[in-house]
Amino acid sequence: MTDDQTRGASPSEFMRPIEDLLFMHPLVTGKVVLHTESIENLCKTVFRTVALRHTGLYYTGKSGVGKSWALEFLESYLRKKKPNLPVVIHNNKNNQVPSIRAFFKFYLATVENERLSGETADLVLRLTRNLAGIARSSGLDVLVLLIDEAQNMDLLDFNFLKDVGNELAREGASLITVLMGQEPQFSKVVRKIQFNQRSDLISRFVLRQHDFFGIRSADDLRKLLSQIDSQTWEETPGVTWTQFFVPEAYSAGFRLAVHAEVMFETLLKEQIDKKVEFPARQVFAAIREFLTDCASQDSPEMIFETEIWIESVATSAIAEVVLHEAEAKKKRSKE
Repeated sequence: MTDDQTRGASPSEFMRPIEDLLFMHPLVTGKVVLHTESIENLCKTVFRTVALRHTGLYYTGKSGVGKSWALEFLESYLRKKKPNLPVVIHNNKNNQVPSIRAFFKFYLATVENERLSGETADLVLRLTRNLAGIARSSGLDVLVLLIDEAQNMDLLDFNFLKDVGNELAREGASLITVLMGQEPQFSKVVRKIQFNQRSDLISRFVLRQHDFFGIRSADDLRKLLSQIDSQTWEETPGVTWTQFFVPEAYSAGFRLAVHAEVMFETLLKEQIDKKVEFPARQVFAAIREFLTDCASQDSPEMIFETEIWIESVATSAIAEVVLHEAEAKKKRSKE
């Protein structure tokens, strides 16, 4: 089957995907973000925060729970809800050799300003004016700044954000920041601000803390699997993601979401703490492994094989990641 034929295929005509399509599939590349319950809560809370012009909002979560994906989804969500709302997403890079000039250049790159020459003061002025201009041009007099990897922030970052907020205020606009940081590192950043008695920074940026979590229940997993069962891809119109891997079984009624309970029970099997949360990164890896293995035995008679799921979970190393996090948490509690 040629690429052109695949693009025009209806579900009934769709045959097993060729290998190059597998390499590009959204479930494999992660270019399409599926919304979990945590992402839904994030979007609702942030939209309300923006609408009411609140400040001091930040989220923390463990490694691998999908924090960066969530900010990308949030950016898209806000633009759809309010098309003229100016939203800027910035990745706070982990610089081994801190440089003030590099710091401001990274922010200029975020707002797509290619003028990176001049003294540090020139960079600061150019950047603050850029951000103020973005806020004014929207007609809403507000700028939403989403900052990823916030655990890498230092007082320099917060002081800069304060300056930007003051500049926007002079222009009659508001700066609303949403910080996404990894725990326990970001809590150390917050404690540093508190130790320095920077109440000005606390009230603006780290006043309200929210948790960003992974997969915590069978219901969480079911919601995720339901999207995989129904989501389609532009390269294969009318063909759902599950159908892409097992077209014959899908046509006969096979759906991942139906098996969410047993799939989650398998995740819990080796866990002492039954309230554990599973990182989205590893859960997605297990689902990809599972569907790829199921593809080799696709047929109208195919049923859910627990053993294949167990092997997929083992390959994705979910248990190892959860164990590592538990041991790290125990070590931190003794310090």
